[in-house]
Amino acid sequence: MTPLRLILFLVTLLWVAATNLACEKCAVGSVGALKEKQGGVDRDFAPEREKWHVAEIGTRFRPGDGLMTAPRATALIALRDGSVVELEGGTLLRFLPRDGGAGESAFDVLLGVAAFEVAPQGGTLTTSLGTARLKGGSRVTLERFQDTLSLSVERGAADVAAIDGSSFELEAGERVVLAENSVKIELAERRRGQGTEAHPSPGPGETSLPSGEVDVVAGTSLVIHDPEPPVKVRLLFGAICDEATVRLSGGSPLEVRGRRAIAEALPQGTYSYAVHCSEGSAASPEPTQSGTITVLADAGAIAPPSQAPSALIELNGRQYTVLYQDQLPQVTLRWPDAPADATDLKLHLSNLGRTRTLSASSSSYGFASGALAEGTYQAYFTGGGSSSAKSVIAIAFDPAAPIVTLSSPMGNPVSGSAVTVEGSALPGWTVALEGQPLGQDDKGHFSVTHKMPEAGPLTVEASHPERGRHVYLRRPSR
Repeated sequence: MTPLRLILFLVTLLWVAATNLACEKCAVGSVGALKEKQGGVDRDFAPEREKWHVAEIGTRFRPGDGLMTAPRATALIALRDGSVVELEGGTLLRFLPRDGGAGESAFDVLLGVAAFEVAPQGGTLTTSLGTARLKGGSRVTLERFQDTLSLSVERGAADVAAIDGSSFELEAGERVVLAENSVKIELAERRRGQGTEAHPSPGPGETSLPSGEVDVVAGTSLVIHDPEPPVKVRLLFGAICDEATVRLSGGSPLEVRGRRAIAEALPQGTYSYAVHCSEGSAASPEPTQSGTITVLADAGAIAPPSQAPSALIELNGRQYTVLYQDQLPQVTLRWPDAPADATDLKLHLSNLGRTRTLSASSSSYGFASGALAEGTYQAYFTGGGSSSAKSVIAIAFDPAAPIVTLSSPMGNPVSGSAVTVEGSALPGWTVALEGQPLGQDDKGHFSVTHKMPEAGPLTVEASHPERGRHVYLRRPSR
């Protein structure tokens, strides 16, 4: 071998060794890798949280890293022990800042829904609100709603330990809702009536929780769609104080005192509530938590309009609000008294501190549906040496929009009978039946067969990370 070839051989050998070493270092500390994705999926790195980058197939994650899916995207992470995590659309997952070690998966679902399927040998799932020891092949669904995390066992079994020291053995079809200061258990029907209850029996000196048809956690708001109100609403405040006075306004003002919860039958209307925790024998002067409950006499059977709304707005110095439902509006802006001979007409449109100047061929300028996003705009025309008045236009989501179209069941199905729960939801909304997430296609449609409750209403819940929560009721007949 000539000296030149020997040098080239040694350089090549060193390059291969360095490359292999670099690849090994890439995998050191990795807790998992992105194996599949559909749609927009981004990731960030622990040292630079919230600085998002496109996540490519094969990208690895270390403790503290995050992954976020767009509203209709999905992602699958393969963890190093063989477990997998499946993220639904609109989900934010962040690995805990420490390495969980062998057989332990440590992450939080901060937004949305994710399914965790443990490896065949079993393992432990650790979150900031508790841990779950899972038998091999078990599958659980994690869903974040504000400050609570629900863990539902779809297959297998789980031993759950909450951060308050309480522990539970869950089987398939059962769920626990974890929060920093409270735990709620929902057991399968086969275990009810066997000496185990969804809420612990009260001890000496304690008061059992009142019953209700729809639960509201203090500090949250919701809209209830009930074909036949009134509906009995239970307001839970045990996570913030043991005793409180709740003041309801809307209709006749009402003041109710209770321990951990109150329950009231609410007719159609909008109610503001304020929870005043007890300080000795008196209620605190300032509310600890507050929110709004809206009850609509509505079966949820009305579909949203098939066409986008349209609005013609004259720029005359007034303020306007344009509401939309599932489609952003078509908006036409008009200068009512524009100079007849003006040939240099321009529309000036400001939003979020940025102004666009658009050339106009006439004294009207039209925007197609989706061209103007939700928000507040200031607009005026110039031309012919003069200017129109400045108007403010707010484009906002209609709070009365039909979030869910529930086509089945209708009326009052027989208690205990099998019914088809079918309908569709607006984009960005996730739907759950009796607390269990429903599969939705790319158009938001869902359909599932379910057993009507023996007592109390069947509940279909729609939730949105920004727009809140809507609950739809179907009561059984006897």
